[in-house]
Amino acid sequence: MLKIRYSSPLFRLGNASDIEKRVHFHNTGPSLVPGVIVMSIEDAQNDGHEMAQLDKKSLEIPDLASMRLELHPVQVNSTDALVRQSRYEAAAGRFHVPRRTTAVFVEPRC
Repeated sequence: MLKIRYSSPLFRLGNASDIEKRVHFHNTGPSLVPGVIVMSIEDAQNDGHEMAQLDKKSLEIPDLASMRLELHPVQVNSTDALVRQSRYEAAAGRFHVPRRTTAVFVEPRC
């Protein structure tokens, strides 16, 4: 997780203003799935999203549909076979993450 934290300054926002402007929580309101945390962090060009969720769920986040998200490279290359099973379906904005796994999805920069 430290490698992921240091892979982008978005994981180390230094002040409350940046956090309020860039961090958004998506699993909220009456349709919220208990025990699941879904968060995105946007960069200035709106091309960086990270997501973490805790518990096995297939969860749709319409706000993130059609984004080019992929599992963070550190987790793709991880020795943890469970985290490597995490995936994202762009057409539906649907995430699949194994139980008790924190998966970080990013939108790659070209």
